[in-house]
Amino acid sequence: MLGRIADMADDLVGWVVADARPDTDYKGSVIDEWSDKQIIGRGNETGHENNLLKITDTTYLLASHTILKAEPIYPDEPASTEAAALALVFKKTTIPVPRLRRTIHVDSPTCIIAMDFVEGKVLSEAWPNLTIMEKIRVACALRRYIRQLRRKLQGTKDTPPGPATTILKACEAPSFFGSRIDTRGPFKTAKDLSSFLSRVYDHAMKIQKVPPEHPWHKERQISTEPLVFCHMDLVPRNIILGNDGRVWVIDWGFSGYYPAWFEYVAMVEQAANDRERDCDFQYWEKLIPFICGPYFSEHKWYWRMVCGFDYKLKSYYDG
Repeated sequence: MLGRIADMADDLVGWVVADARPDTDYKGSVIDEWSDKQIIGRGNETGHENNLLKITDTTYLLASHTILKAEPIYPDEPASTEAAALALVFKKTTIPVPRLRRTIHVDSPTCIIAMDFVEGKVLSEAWPNLTIMEKIRVACALRRYIRQLRRKLQGTKDTPPGPATTILKACEAPSFFGSRIDTRGPFKTAKDLSSFLSRVYDHAMKIQKVPPEHPWHKERQISTEPLVFCHMDLVPRNIILGNDGRVWVIDWGFSGYYPAWFEYVAMVEQAANDRERDCDFQYWEKLIPFICGPYFSEHKWYWRMVCGFDYKLKSYYDG
């Protein structure tokens, strides 16, 4: 009910005030005039021995308001998941995301991405000091973003599950598929993904020695359509409270087209992992159903089959 009220209010505001990006999102960058060679040359200075500002293990400040990020890519899948996602989300939605400036492929299993640097405070650091109303404001913003992804970036019958790259690419979303096996797929259609999940479910039933007559065996199929664009790593450390007052979403490296309930499962699983590491963000877990929908039955189904992800299914992957 609260979600519907929030959506109605959001739609009303959108009807009165046009939902558009501010002009500042389209400002140029100092590197727009640089060549790839110049960017790579400056990027080569980003080793541990230099003085360029290191933001994370894979991210460095390249120039004023611009960062370089290295994304590992597989030799047979030379496309950047994050670059494709940033370009798509920036073009099709009004979600505040870093603007992609350049994608450069180098002679290694690495893709260099140049993007805008978002000034602000990471939500994981700010959350403990936010008031209840401020936390609800963040949750409302994220719910609005999820609605945009599902309405404006819904897949078609020909959309393959996984990254929004121009080539077919395997799925990499450890918050859902687990981290024991790096990638899953690629899948050409939602039906292929559904078939794969059913096989994993059957394998999980064998691992858990569930009796053949148990009702769980009758629930091996689950809906994988329609596919919508999902972030798949929507956690406080990937959200920034910008100095401009907006709530920004970063790190789209695991994003792609998946069933809507995948986002819910990924958020819940990540929150549980944070709790186990004593990084519990008060009220965050309770707000997840509001942010991306209450997919409780799908999450129960997921937990029956999740142990099956620890095994590589020869019949699917190896032909």
